[in-house]
Amino acid sequence: MTNGSMARFAAFTLALVTIFVLLVRFAPTTSAVGGTLSVENVGHLGGWVNTAAVQGNYAYLGQGQTVTVVDASTSSPTQAASLGFPGEPGIVLPNGDITYVAYAFGDLVNVVEQVDISNPLNPTRTSSSTIGQAGKTIYGMDLTGSHMVVAQEGSNGFKVVDNSSTSSLSVVGTLPLIALDVFATGTHAYVVTGEFFGGESNELVVVDISNPTSPS
Repeated sequence: MTNGSMARFAAFTLALVTIFVLLVRFAPTTSAVGGTLSVENVGHLGGWVNTAAVQGNYAYLGQGQTVTVVDASTSSPTQAASLGFPGEPGIVLPNGDITYVAYAFGDLVNVVEQVDISNPLNPTRTSSSTIGQAGKTIYGMDLTGSHMVVAQEGSNGFKVVDNSSTSSLSVVGTLPLIALDVFATGTHAYVVTGEFFGGESNELVVVDISNPTSPS
């Protein structure tokens, strides 16, 4: 299994867990010994899901070569809209009126599109950007302020991206880390580093991004 396949498998597993949590209802019951918890499945949507994210009353699912918008405001989820892509969305990252979609298409595994979701019932692709070197899979993305942090395949895998423009994304800073995933808050990014199989041990590296052009 290649690194890209492993990343998609991990994303698929996480998506299944996320959707399951979204679509179950917890009905607490009591007993003489103490509280017990039963789980009832109250709805589902079929199809291969690579990734999932939630914002407000809507869930955004990467299914095949489509981002499916799901009305998750009730216990019976319904498809509200869908938007096709040239490749399979591996990451969907909603942020206000914009969602960022990273997808793979042949050797183009480093494409990120910006999608206008100001009206979730009519999502619209607004721009497309390539991040880093061609052929290097994007494993993780997160947002903080006007910047995005990216975990990407390769030895120079941590990137800080300026996302202040709705028409393009541009890399402004990098670090030589083998990054598998990334999360950000405030002026710090938390980067999972290492290899999927063998090689370096996995570590959590804290990166100072207070100066986005010179992360350290």
